[in-house]
Amino acid sequence: MNYNSQELANKDFEIPEHFSKAIHEYRVGNLEKVREILELILLKNSHYIEALKLKAMLAHRTNNLQEAIVEYKKVISITSNDAICYTGLGNIYQQQANFDEAISYYQKALLLANNCNIYFGLATCFTAQKNLDEAINYLTKGLKIEPDNPKLRCERGINLLKKGDYENGLPDFEYRLKLPDIINYHFLKDTMWDGSDLNGKEIVLHIGSRLSRAIQLIRYAPLVAQRGGNVIFACAKPLLRLFSNVSGITQLVDREITSANFEVNASLLSLPYLFGTTVSTIPVNVPYIFPCKPEEWTAWNIQSLLQAASDTRLKIGIVWKTGEYERSGSLCEKDCPLSYFINLLSIPYISLYSLQVGKLSSEIHEFKHESRLYDLTPQIKDFADTAALIYQLDLVISVDTAVAHLAGAMGSPIWTLLALAARAGRQPLVSDDATVPPTSIWRLGKRFSASYSRFKTAFS
Repeated sequence: MNYNSQELANKDFEIPEHFSKAIHEYRVGNLEKVREILELILLKNSHYIEALKLKAMLAHRTNNLQEAIVEYKKVISITSNDAICYTGLGNIYQQQANFDEAISYYQKALLLANNCNIYFGLATCFTAQKNLDEAINYLTKGLKIEPDNPKLRCERGINLLKKGDYENGLPDFEYRLKLPDIINYHFLKDTMWDGSDLNGKEIVLHIGSRLSRAIQLIRYAPLVAQRGGNVIFACAKPLLRLFSNVSGITQLVDREITSANFEVNASLLSLPYLFGTTVSTIPVNVPYIFPCKPEEWTAWNIQSLLQAASDTRLKIGIVWKTGEYERSGSLCEKDCPLSYFINLLSIPYISLYSLQVGKLSSEIHEFKHESRLYDLTPQIKDFADTAALIYQLDLVISVDTAVAHLAGAMGSPIWTLLALAARAGRQPLVSDDATVPPTSIWRLGKRFSASYSRFKTAFS
């Protein structure tokens, strides 16, 4: 059915009937049709509250945030008792990182509706403000309404883990497996391992696309083998050669192109829970990842690659941006300008070697005139190559990305740079302090520059 102003003028136009049609089209995703119907309804009655509310929701859904703010506030100016509009405004201001404003609107919504989504929104804001206790408080209140709500339980688990409460945080975090968008790849929920003795069963371990988590948590593979498991690890292709020397693994498969034969399966993210991990029992058997043997390196001479000026006393690998496998949204807050690393070349005895990979590595070309800056990117095909290079370096300085975790897992000296404004959502299933003795965590200013001078003086 086509809607137009002529039809509105020529026919009896029943607003409730057409609003019901608009709701139906909204639910099935025909958003242009929704817009068309709403225009006609509002021509008939410009103060029809439900149509104004749906118009605001439509603008929000199509990411027209300023229009959505105007429309939500228009509804509130007519009727101040609409929790949906206050919640919508809270969601928008949260999306814009205006957390104080978001909290204000969420709290107004709570006065009108005791709703789990409002509690979740409040918790998200307080988490972003690093007020974990208040975030946990609101999540717990939401769980009194829906005790098994997976989104609330998972989020509470993440916040409890950040506080070091593994006993309560890990069980909550397992509720992520009940989220509708959970990715299990080829693996079935009815074959999930419960942590019991495996008695020689084939068990496949798997994880999503976050390579840093795989590097952190592969340390649990020997423990699974000790429970009697024949351990198969389905991992991303860039990790296949790297993990070939990890203790406890009997077979490696590419998770994208194969479905292994197995009797039970487990996500690496579930292993801390299954082994009853506490802060004091995190496995610290470092190193647990080893570089492959020289004859297994890809076709290049590592010694010639790492040649440096005769006065070089420190060969330092650098990574200034998160990798393409981990790059999404606010994760970019972990990045550090390459120019800050280049400043270190003012120290005569330092040479820098780029371990950055992917399209982001091209930034180094801006500094090709620097005589003690070396680009190793063309030689790095996977993480085994990165490991071989790290093994020959004196130090790695990296933002919080997979290379930092790799250096830590190898027991190599690593300085990890964390911006104070870095995303609060990092899941500390392995804590910063439980990595390796030569690891240093540098918490720098919002844009790294304010406190970077003290980082440079460390070499003096």
